[in-house]
This record gives sequence, C-alpha cells and structure tokens, in this order.
Amino acid sequence: MTITEKLKNEIIISVQAMPKEPLYKEECMKAMMQSVVNGGAKALRLAGARDIKNAKKMFDIPVIGLTKPEQLPKNWIECVYITPSIKEVKQLIKAGADQMEKGNLKPFFSIYDIIIPKSKLDEIWK
Repeated sequence: MTITEKLKNEIIISVQAMPKEPLYKEECMKAMMQSVVNGGAKALRLAGARDIKNAKKMFDIPVIGLTKPEQLPKNWIECVYITPSIKEVKQLIKAGADQMEKGNLKPFFSIYDIIIPKSKLDEIWK
C-alpha cells in the first residue's frame, strides 16, 4: 500500500512559513508541527529541507516535501513554482521527505500525479 493510499481520508496539514516571516524561526516551526500532530495530523506537508529533517526526527508520520521561492513570481497563476526542478527534488529526498509535491516536472516523469512517491523517483533514477 502506498503512502497516498494509507492517507486516504486522513488529515494532512501544511506547516509552512517563508524565511522572512516571524514564524519561520526553527523553534516556531517545530512547535507548529508538534501542535498539528498532537491535534491528529497523520502527515505533514513541509517546505524546505530544514523543516523536513526536523519533522523526520520528531515524528513517525509521512512528510510531503516541497520547495517554494522566497518571493512568488508575478505570474504565479500561470507558472509552476513549487518544486520546479530535479535538483530540488533531490534535496527533498536527501532531507528525508517521503513524497514530493511537484510543479513542472512533467517533462521528467511519465507519471503526472499531484504527489510523486519517493519509491517512484528511486526507480526512475536507477
């Protein structure tokens, strides 16, 4: 059973702050993650390697990783800016993400789901 199948009808909470925001402090992000897990989150959706690494140390639940630019592009509705490159996907895998949320990786993958399971990436890169 895949992580996506296990999480069907479960709560996945996105815990994110941008580096220039006050809540981006590491202790704040850890506290927010702890709060949502205490409240019943069965998975976390996190932006960036730091928070993914912390979550994997703190919890035994799936982590969906993604990256975002510090500032949204002016044409953000028309373009894909979430995890836009293979380089970023590799960073998320190295950080310990169980799945990646992708944007414009369609040229690299024949599977075009919202979430790419890490196992599929491992298969593709063999």
